[in-house]
Amino acid sequence: MTSQMKQEVKMRLKEKIGILALAMFLSFAAFSIIAAPAIDIVKVGKYAGNEIISNVLAKTDSALVHSIVSKG
Repeated sequence: MTSQMKQEVKMRLKEKIGILALAMFLSFAAFSIIAAPAIDIVKVGKYAGNEIISNVLAKTDSALVHSIVSKG
């Protein structure tokens, strides 16, 4: 290989590394933009799930109390 060919190969490697770094940065930025609203959706879903569970438990507890009172 001549000196000029080695330099061209090195430049190509630097360009590939630069493109890879740019792609990784853009991917991270895009993921951050997409993930932020998704976290809010998960929080809302968790809250709704907790509300459903508490409602079911409240109905179960009141039915249990009602059956104990009616037997006693």
